Parts: sequence; structure tokens; C-alpha cells
Amino acid sequence: MMASDCTISAPIHQDRESFIGTGYKSGSRLSQRHYYGGDKNQDLSDTGFLLSLQKKWKTQLLKRIEGIAALQDNWNGYGASSFSPEVLQRARSLVEDIVYKAKVFPTGRNSIQFEFDSIPGKYLEIEVFSDHYAVLFEKGAAQEEYESVSRNYVLQKIAEYYA
Repeated sequence: MMASDCTISAPIHQDRESFIGTGYKSGSRLSQRHYYGGDKNQDLSDTGFLLSLQKKWKTQLLKRIEGIAALQDNWNGYGASSFSPEVLQRARSLVEDIVYKAKVFPTGRNSIQFEFDSIPGKYLEIEVFSDHYAVLFEKGAAQEEYESVSRNYVLQKIAEYYA
């Protein structure tokens, strides 16, 4: 197992949510080859290779969501509830539309957060609730934050992040 594939879990300050992470350095610049996980001889324009990576990423995200599904009440040590079937299903469903690497975190707000931070100067956070999505998108000094948006808007912001 590589260091970037490890998962950590630790309760943090009471006024914050618990953190489950992937070990990636937030905001660090990764080479395209490192980001895609290819070896130095791999052609990154190879469609089969990229589809294989997308399948791998989706499988990893779904496994992480299943780990979140197994969390019991008070999982963060501060009274957080276990996750509702609706939140879990919406998160699983969103994974089907994600074609890039993301990080997934449980939150103390009974939501599941997807985070995209691999592109310097950009940051995207999507929070999945049982009946809506929340989005935080930063590009340079500009910041957009919406508490209740549609799935289509979420998909639009993911596309904009990678544009």
C-alpha cells in the first residue's frame, strides 16, 4: 500500500466534524502521471487506460462510502448520528457521474462530502444530504457557496472545476 492510499480517522475539536482522509496533501501539485497513477511508459491518451482508472476510482469511492455506512451513532465521539439510507444512496449515485479522483468524508451534519483539490488555485466541495446538495467552489480569489442545489448544478460545477 502506498502512502497516498492510506486512510486515517480521528476525532477533532468538538466544534468541527470528524476527518477521514486519504493522505493526499491538500493543494499539492501532482504531475499528471502521478495523478493518474500511471507508470512512466503509460500513454495517458490511451482510452482503455483512463477507463480502467475511472473504474478503480469509482470502486475506491464506493468502498469508502460503504465504510461510512458502517459508522454507528456517535462515530465521531461528539454525538453524530449514523448515516441515513437516503444520504448513502445519493452519495453512491453521485459516484456514477464522477470521472475524476475525489476524496470522500463523513460529516457531523449527517452528510457525505466529496472534495476535489488536485488543481492548484481551484477547490470544489460537494456535500450530499438526504434531500439536497451543498456546493463550495473556489477559483482563484472568487468563491461561490450554495446550501441547496440540484444534482445537475453539482455535475456542472464538477465539469467547471476540470475545465
